Amino acid sequence: MSHRLRILAGTSLENLVPITELVNTPRTFELSSDVFKGEVVVCIKGMTEEDGTPRNSEYFEREDRSGITWSIQIQGKNPLLVSYDKRIADEMIELSYLSSDCSATKSSTFGRILP
Repeated sequence: MSHRLRILAGTSLENLVPITELVNTPRTFELSSDVFKGEVVVCIKGMTEEDGTPRNSEYFEREDRSGITWSIQIQGKNPLLVSYDKRIADEMIELSYLSSDCSATKSSTFGRILP
């Protein structure tokens, strides 16, 4: 019996789930909690199926990645911050109606709050 890696993902230690079948595939695993919504992709050079068949990834075929042995890519956002940013944007639109120079109000305020 050969040793195998078991890959788990989740938003906390309490809700980790196996995602080994997604390793070296273009399929993502969705992560969702109160503070983060996104997805993760995992690539591991030399990963094999249970029967020992290699599960290669195009990720490692690029010349500039010849020394890379793994990649964990996470993409997402904090829904609380998005909600906060939307609320700020809504307030700025309301303020712009009260201002005689709408564009100056929007750009100067956004420049300070949202880099």
